[in-house]
Amino acid sequence: MPDIAKLEQLCQILQLSVDELLGTGTAADTIIRVLNKEKSSDAGNEPIAMNDIQEIAPLLPPDDMRQLIHDNLRQQEEHQIDFAALARLAPFLDESYLDELIQEIPVRSLKELASLAPFISDKSLDTLIRRADAASDMSGILALAPFLADDSLRWLVGRFAETGNPEIVGLYPFLPQEDLQEMAKHLIK
Repeated sequence: MPDIAKLEQLCQILQLSVDELLGTGTAADTIIRVLNKEKSSDAGNEPIAMNDIQEIAPLLPPDDMRQLIHDNLRQQEEHQIDFAALARLAPFLDESYLDELIQEIPVRSLKELASLAPFISDKSLDTLIRRADAASDMSGILALAPFLADDSLRWLVGRFAETGNPEIVGLYPFLPQEDLQEMAKHLIK
């Protein structure tokens, strides 16, 4: 995808309108608003729908995405992005902004968090794991295991060891060798 700043030149070269190039009126309108630096809060402007933002996300630089989402959230009563929308936008946001957004979203399921794990910082992921009800979501933990720091894995194994959950063995491949050896010593006793 070309950078959004190149769309006008591309349209001139191809002798097309932005509508024709993008194929949909709403995406073209959104692009034009972004190119003109129009804000949702400007007089007469409707907030840009999150679906429209997702559609044009591959064309926008991270700073423009941040501003667009910020303006959109400011227009909403909840000032919160929904988890599914955030997962679709994650590849187009910088890690620090994504970390900021995700801290405000309640984590209902660790499995849904797995879709964001490659894009958020280890620190944010660790915080979210500890905040969630990990004991009731072993499938979510297993989905997140490749992205977790050793400390978080140790903490989770400790929590699951207390409950006697047999699914804990699913975490073993992700644990450091010395932790596995220590666990084996306790099991042998």
